[in-house]
Amino acid sequence: MNKFKTSLQLSLVIIASLTLASCVSSKEDKIQGQWERYNTYLENFVVDTMQQEMWNFDNGKLTIYKRVADGNGNVTLSTVADLTYTMKFAKGKVTVVIGSEETPSDYIKNLYIGETRIYKLKDDALAMKGVNTLIYYEFYR
Repeated sequence: MNKFKTSLQLSLVIIASLTLASCVSSKEDKIQGQWERYNTYLENFVVDTMQQEMWNFDNGKLTIYKRVADGNGNVTLSTVADLTYTMKFAKGKVTVVIGSEETPSDYIKNLYIGETRIYKLKDDALAMKGVNTLIYYEFYR
């Protein structure tokens, strides 16, 4: 009976591990590509599309761009940060851990580096909230 009980517990642990790994993998596949970040500051509740950032998730690499207007109506993208990310399952949510291979500036560290939980992930919408911060990110495609 003890062997059966131990076997059953081991099987349940293996099944749970595979299910969680599949969940993380599925979300990682879905997050790939370019996302436009909404401005989430509360100033007038207006989304200024010229000030939006674009985040590009590419298999562990995260590049963040901002739009730069030249005054003549021309807009280009300028790189804000070249970062890294990993994904894991923690406290019932898939978590994106954003880091850097180099020592980031305080600006980059305060705005982007850290752990965020995914609260919404659809084909055209992504929302994440910092685990230990009040930073909230909302994106669309």
